[in-house]
Amino acid sequence: MKLSEFSRKLKDFNSISDIDLKVKNLKLVLSQIKKINLKSNRHDKLKLVIQSALEISGCTRGAIMILNNGELEFKTGLNLDDKTIPEREFNISYSICSDVLKTGKSIFLEKAQADNKFSPTQSILSLNLQTIFCSPLIAENEKIGVLYTDCQSLSGKNMDAVQEYFEMFAEHAAIALQS
Repeated sequence: MKLSEFSRKLKDFNSISDIDLKVKNLKLVLSQIKKINLKSNRHDKLKLVIQSALEISGCTRGAIMILNNGELEFKTGLNLDDKTIPEREFNISYSICSDVLKTGKSIFLEKAQADNKFSPTQSILSLNLQTIFCSPLIAENEKIGVLYTDCQSLSGKNMDAVQEYFEMFAEHAAIALQS
């Protein structure tokens, strides 16, 4: 990174506490990726990816869907208590997951019930979802699936910061899942 870039980025920080928060979040992402890379069992990796995504996003439920023959296939879902949620019980907004996979771009919604950019779907309304994070899993320039978390309350976190780290985590998690 050039000194001019570094100086410009440094001006983005409002205070030392912003720097401390960014360092803390980066350490969290890196430590979680390291743990995932140490796992050899694919199911254990998937579970750890969801646990980490829940910690980063502040949400209460998470799932991974992997692309299989052109369709998203539910792999595993967890709640905040580490309880596995079977696919038949894990109701999510599949339209958001499909959009993320199609565009390759993350969708983050806070106050999802009243979001103006993304019309609340029936599933968002019926599940009373307030916060949704969904990022593509892309490894070696290939979409392999999506990472999804949601909750029925507002996350209470700085959405801009969480988005940045959630996306960063999803990028590295995709690579870890491919190995």
